[in-house]
Amino acid sequence: MISETQNSNSNNNEEKTKPHPVDQYVGREIKKQRIIRGMSQNQLASKLGITFQQVQKYEKGTNRIVISRLYELTKVLGIGVMDVISKLQVNINQNISDNNEISNNILKDNNESFIPEFNNDNTIDSKEILMLVRAYICIRNDKIRNVVYNLVKSLSAENNEEKDIQL
Repeated sequence: MISETQNSNSNNNEEKTKPHPVDQYVGREIKKQRIIRGMSQNQLASKLGITFQQVQKYEKGTNRIVISRLYELTKVLGIGVMDVISKLQVNINQNISDNNEISNNILKDNNESFIPEFNNDNTIDSKEILMLVRAYICIRNDKIRNVVYNLVKSLSAENNEEKDIQL
């Protein structure tokens, strides 16, 4: 009897410690914005007056970001709060399950599965991806940017013909 109670309690503790999908989503968005801007976790933490470990916890969704902290984060990153959560509302509305629970699909950007998860160590280095995005954004000439886009798209199609990458 005691072991059943202990097992029941350990299952409840596991569920409590598992990050909520919304917290993971917001954390991932913060991480992407930080890396796109070339900012380290230490730099962001310093500007917020917190430790880099706290930034890590926010980015992983382990610790929830209260709205006042989200406001501070977005201000430091030079974006609006709505830039972080606008896609979230659309994705939540699309991914409410029958029992009104939010599915894990909100962790995808507009459900585009070709985008690697930024917390998955088995994918290409997310920093490399975001550095590429940052460099791409710096291309001011529309024609050159289009050529670069088409080149990357055609190279990726060679490796993955069954998926059509669209932006």
